[in-house]
Amino acid sequence: MTTIQASPKRVAIAGLGAIGLDLAQALAQGIPGYQLTAVSARDLAAAKERLSHLKTEIACVPLEELEAHADLVIECAPAKLLSNAIGPFLKAGKTAIVLSCGALLTNQDLIDLAKQHHGQIVVPSGALLGLDAVNAAAQGTIESVTMVTKKPVKGLLGAPYLEENNIDIANIT
Repeated sequence: MTTIQASPKRVAIAGLGAIGLDLAQALAQGIPGYQLTAVSARDLAAAKERLSHLKTEIACVPLEELEAHADLVIECAPAKLLSNAIGPFLKAGKTAIVLSCGALLTNQDLIDLAKQHHGQIVVPSGALLGLDAVNAAAQGTIESVTMVTKKPVKGLLGAPYLEENNIDIANIT
């Protein structure tokens, strides 16, 4: 009896910071049923260099060209790029895994776009743990919140809250 194996899902990563790079390396090492085919990053030449050690060729393309290379996208980009990163995938009826889940609150149109074109938005539960804890604490009185991140300072540059409040973190190490 012959078994037919389905083609692996082609995966694109939008954003090649610390999380995106770790995902790219894991996918390139092999996850059954998935194949990394493309990435997008602010600096495509640097992205190509960061992936040069991988055994397979990965397309490094501008964000607006990413959808043509994959069946699903994992969004690891700055939140302000959410619509540009996942919109084309949703419009094509594809799947978008969204790490910047808080940005969905200000991009409700993406939910409508997914419904209209039978696309899918997936929010990993790990991203919600901190949000759930703050929400639960908000049932009482919150006097302060301390956020600790292991994200490199460079990855936070341009964050809307920092921009709106003129908070300059460029020289923090």
